[in-house]
Formats: sequence, structure tokens, C-alpha cells
Amino acid sequence: MKVRLAGLLVFAGLVSGCAGPLAFIPITPLLSSALASRGEDTKSAQAITEMQKKGDWPGLAKFAQDRLLRDPSNGNLWVMLGYALVQQSRYADAIQALSRAVSIDPEDIDGWNILADAQRRAGQPGASSRTLQRAAAVDPTSGVTRYLMGEAFKENGEPDRAESAFREALKISPDLALAWFGLGELLLRTGSPNDLDVIAENLVHLDPKLAKEFALLRANGGR
Repeated sequence: MKVRLAGLLVFAGLVSGCAGPLAFIPITPLLSSALASRGEDTKSAQAITEMQKKGDWPGLAKFAQDRLLRDPSNGNLWVMLGYALVQQSRYADAIQALSRAVSIDPEDIDGWNILADAQRRAGQPGASSRTLQRAAAVDPTSGVTRYLMGEAFKENGEPDRAESAFREALKISPDLALAWFGLGELLLRTGSPNDLDVIAENLVHLDPKLAKEFALLRANGGR
């Protein structure tokens, strides 16, 4: 009963301020499987997919909230809510939701990874790197976890550890465009020209939009 009450109290705090400016964040590559797979049935999966396509993050948050009122111990719904809150740049609320998710299901690698991403975006790179250590223990084969470690170490002023993490991510997941971009951005910042051409070539094949952004960064000297 205490666990159920605690979940409802956290949920009540999140519901109180769900409106906010939209700020799309390309978090989808951080998911190990489609968010729609966390729906209860085919109908809910279709609704989730449609809201993602539209970028209707307040709608997705409400979708999860309505169901959490009936089932506050559903970890999938807490991940869904946290995902929607991150998309709205509501990082503090997202951290609460995602912390709840991983307390319910400590094996949920998506919950850990998105929690760490929310912590980093909230200006807590140290907390993010600690969360990612937990994530790595849950799934040592997650390239996404290693990529996020690189971002956390980079923002925490640890470029050597960041570079090692990005390179480990690419060993695990060589097609992870975000990790190529993260490594390239880091090398531009640290003044190291090594691998920049290789990074640019990979980005062209994997993600033309990131490739253009990286080319612009190179042209501006990494700024």
C-alpha cells in the first residue's frame, strides 16, 4: 500500500503542471524498441505511434497519466510519461517519472538511458554518468548507454573519458549516428583532427541532417 501511495504522490506532482512549450528532442534513437510496444494493446499502440508522428507530447503525457491513475505500478507507462516530459524540456518532472520507472523495473535499459539523458539535459552530468554506470550493468552491450556516457563525460569536463565512451559506443553500434556526431564534436573541441574525415563520411551515410550540422561545425572551428 505504501508503494502504491508513493507512486500516486509522485504522479500527482507531475499532473499539476503538464502544459509547457514544445521543444522537440530526437530521443527516439535512444529507445531499444518502439515506444508503441509499451502500449497495452493494438489500439493503444496505434495511438502512441500517431502522437509520436504528430509530436503531440502533451497528448502522450496525458495518455500515460490517465492510465497511471488506474495502474500506478506500470513501469511502461512511467517510461512513456518520462519520454513525453523530456520532449517538452520538463526535465525535473521527467527525472521523477523515469526514476519511478526503473524502481519498478530495474532491468529496463530504456528507462535508465532516458533517465540519464534527462539528468544531463537538466544540468546534472555527474548524476547522469552515475545513472549510466547502473545502465551499463543492466546491459553491457548497449551502444546507446556508452554514447550517453560520452555526452555526460563531455559536459562534466572529462574529454578523455568522453572519447573512450564514444569509441566504445561505436564498437558496439557502428551505425549509431549520434555517437559519430558526439565523437566528432568532441574532437573539434579538443583540437584533435584525428578521424574527422572518417566521421564525416559515416554521418553522410547514416544521417544526412547530422552530417550537415557536423560540416557546419567543422567550418566554424567546432563552435
